Amino acid sequence: AVNPSPSCPTRSFSQQLSHLTSSQQFSSITTSVEKLISHLSSSQQRQLKPILLKHANVFDTSKPTIVNVGIQHRIPVKPHHHPTQSRAYRKAPKEREIESLQVQEMLSNHIVRPSSSPWSSPVVIVKKKDGKPRFCVDYRKLNAITERDVYPLPRIDDIIDRMVGAQFFTTLDLKAGYWQVPVSESDKKKTAFITTDGLFEFNVLPFGLSNAPATFQRLINNVLGALRWDIALVYLDDIIVYSTTFEHHVQHIDLVIGALNKANIKLNIEKCSMAKKELDYLGFRITPQGIKPTTFNVKKTIDFPTPTTAKQAYSFIQMAQFYRRFIPKFSNIAAPLNVFKNKNAKFVWTEECQLAYDTLKNKLSQYPLLAYHDGRSPLKLSIDASGYGIGGVLHKITEEGDRPILFLSRTMTTAEQKYSNVERECLALVWCITKLRPYLYGQHFTLLTDHHPLCWLNKQTSKNGRLDRWALQLQDYEFSIKHVAGKHNCVADCLSRYPMSPPD
Repeated sequence: AVNPSPSCPTRSFSQQLSHLTSSQQFSSITTSVEKLISHLSSSQQRQLKPILLKHANVFDTSKPTIVNVGIQHRIPVKPHHHPTQSRAYRKAPKEREIESLQVQEMLSNHIVRPSSSPWSSPVVIVKKKDGKPRFCVDYRKLNAITERDVYPLPRIDDIIDRMVGAQFFTTLDLKAGYWQVPVSESDKKKTAFITTDGLFEFNVLPFGLSNAPATFQRLINNVLGALRWDIALVYLDDIIVYSTTFEHHVQHIDLVIGALNKANIKLNIEKCSMAKKELDYLGFRITPQGIKPTTFNVKKTIDFPTPTTAKQAYSFIQMAQFYRRFIPKFSNIAAPLNVFKNKNAKFVWTEECQLAYDTLKNKLSQYPLLAYHDGRSPLKLSIDASGYGIGGVLHKITEEGDRPILFLSRTMTTAEQKYSNVERECLALVWCITKLRPYLYGQHFTLLTDHHPLCWLNKQTSKNGRLDRWALQLQDYEFSIKHVAGKHNCVADCLSRYPMSPPD
């Protein structure tokens, strides 16, 4: 256990001054910390503030720094490949000015250095979402001959499921995270980029390299170690700390920020969220009760102007599909817009398209909430199959009633559409259970189906080899089958008749 309150806070603060650039910098950090926790009660602030100031150095971004965990980015190239070379792209005067200023800033901060490398990649100036220019290096040629690092990124759904039971959340934002990771000295020459002013190479990890995410995930996993999946989770540079009580949360923040500070990793205090009851993470609004769409993304969808081209219509449906797990009947609603997924589709905005567009906006504006799977509550799976689709809805049974955990569906292949009714229903069962294995394996659940013959699935064998093979696949699961009339299985029924995604 970690004592959340140092025995002598004043001494702890003064000790930190020796590690900071100046007392003025420490004073600035103190002000930022007070602002960061201003939403908490006075008692809670008294517990958390000393912990944050104990690790004040982690918030000192006055100078660029390099992590000290012994991990460097390497760029192994495939055998028998020579250095890739490109000429500098021609740019407008304004773009050349942006390019030159960015290079000078990176030189002064030791992010890059002059190079005499045989490698070279061109620079492009692109617009960020807010319209501001961004300096980027086009590493496509280098990436094409780079051996892939397959170090895994965590699954977002696995991360979200770990939030169950948590009452307090903190997100930590790394200050220019990639630029805190050193590049191996022998590989710096491969990062070289060419401009109208000369050739330069990176001392630290640049954006755009194919193996950069793998290196960064490996590094941050190494830093957090056993804290991951217990009190903190990380997806690249997005870190979240979660706890069941405030007292535990203070201890957990101490451990996580302490580990980052020890590794010399710097945080952008202005973009951190500390000890919140709700916050946004990886595109979702995380709450103690479950997850829902973020206000930002919902507003972006609602404010999306009525499409006037097929490309705009496709962009809208792609944006809405990110949250399709929250919306029953999604594919039914969105069906008129699916025609615009075809690159050659002609743009004809019908009344049906307008209705789909308006309905999706309305559904998202209601901020639907999906429950966490806690591993204890009884589960109920509703499944159904139509002539061309299969679908399912997983609920957990609570005292307040059934709460959806997720919706899923897919279309059937041409061969599957020729199955008999009982085969299609069994296909829906096997597919849904297989997809939901992380939730269902090792836990008894109730299967609801409007197809009565499935009720005999576990009681007798058939003369159908396909059904018998599927029945064997289900032997790892413990479930009871309950027949419900189709009208009482309307959500799964609709999902199957209007499936949301093609088969894997």
